[in-house]
Parts: sequence; C-alpha cells; structure tokens
Amino acid sequence: MGALLGAWIVTQIDPNLLKDIIGALLVVMLGIIFIKPSRWLREASEPATGRRLYIGYGLMFLVGMYGGFIQGGVGIFLLATMVLVLRYSMRQANVLKLWVVLIYAIPVACIFIWQGQVDWFWAIFTSVGQSVGAYIGAVFLTRFKSASLWTYRLLLVVLLGTVIQFYELWRFVL
Repeated sequence: MGALLGAWIVTQIDPNLLKDIIGALLVVMLGIIFIKPSRWLREASEPATGRRLYIGYGLMFLVGMYGGFIQGGVGIFLLATMVLVLRYSMRQANVLKLWVVLIYAIPVACIFIWQGQVDWFWAIFTSVGQSVGAYIGAVFLTRFKSASLWTYRLLLVVLLGTVIQFYELWRFVL
C-alpha cells in the first residue's frame, strides 16, 4: 500500500522538489549504512517481537512509499529496516528484499503507465538490469559464506559513489 501511495505522490510533485528530496534521502541512506556495522553482518536472524515488530511494519510501509516514489535505492532502506529493526540476517533480508520489490513493482508500474510517465526504452532496460542483478545476487548469496560482508561493502561503495556523483563532489577534488 505504501508503494502505491508513493507512486501516486511522485506523479504529482514538482521535479525540482523531487531532486532535493532525492539528494536528502541519499545522505540519509549513507548514514544508515554506517549504523552499527556488526548488525549488518549478523549471520542468524533474531526474530523481532512486540513493539520492535510494529515499528518494523510501520517502517516497511514508509519504505514502500519511498519505493513507489523513487525506487532508486529502495533496497538499502528495505535492508536497513529488515536488518536493523526486524533483525533479519543480511542473507535473509536480501532474499526478502527481492520478493518485496517484485510484488510491489507491478502495481506501481501500472500507476506510472496510467499517468503517462513511462519511458519504455529505459523501463525495459532497467527491468532487464534489475532481473539480471537479482539473479546474480541470489546466486552469490547462496554460494558464498562471506556474502553478507561483501554485500555490506558493496552497499557502502555504491552509495558513497552515488552521493559523490549526485552532489558533484568530485569537482572539489579535481
């Protein structure tokens, strides 16, 4: 439900405001990745109960809104909620993340199609890329014992590179 609401909101928002929101959320994502690295590397799940479980459900709704709103980087917020709040292992959270994105992507795509906001070339290109990436990620997670550590490291590198590119921070270095 959150993804549907987020998709509808993004079809109504000013593009300049959207760019500011995306930039702020990238910085938030980077901060989340640095929170308690040991939790990210947990090998076994410790099921959340009580209040933590309800907070996790609320956050999943908000992450769904974000996913419908922007999509880019939703995996980081899904992983953060599942690993840091709901206490899944990185391996289990990655598997669940793939299913969650698959489930909400179809109705969200319908909203963008209905609003006439789909560039079909890039939609197909992105869909194929996400499918191939999901397959490679699933194979990696099932075959390598240190997959959680490498996934964490990859998240750091990709997100840091994205923030540097988005804010053009490389200009200050060159």
